[in-house]
Amino acid sequence: MKLRSSTLLFAGLIALWLALNLAGGVLIKYIGVRHDDLRLAVILFVLIFGTWGGRAAVSILIGQKFQLSYAYPFLGLNYVLSIPVGMVLFQESFRAQRLAGSIVILCGILILMRSANKLEVRK
Repeated sequence: MKLRSSTLLFAGLIALWLALNLAGGVLIKYIGVRHDDLRLAVILFVLIFGTWGGRAAVSILIGQKFQLSYAYPFLGLNYVLSIPVGMVLFQESFRAQRLAGSIVILCGILILMRSANKLEVRK
């Protein structure tokens, strides 16, 4: 049962970590696109710092429970997730190289998921 609960905890923390990281990236891109509106830029900067603070807090929680070398590669999923987000929000074009790169990232993460050493061990 402990393995199942740690897996659910890990999945939830990683999902939150990815969401905060991707949200920060989207906000930064949006500032670049709408830099002419000062009021909006200030609001977006505040939101960016909020996402960074939230990501830092989640990173601390992940670091307390799981090994860095196991958890950190999951941030690579942001590259995969940023493709459809960029296409939808910013009308970015799709390239076959991005699909190939995403497949490589996903394969790497699948390999890392099989790691026997996942949980942080305190001595």
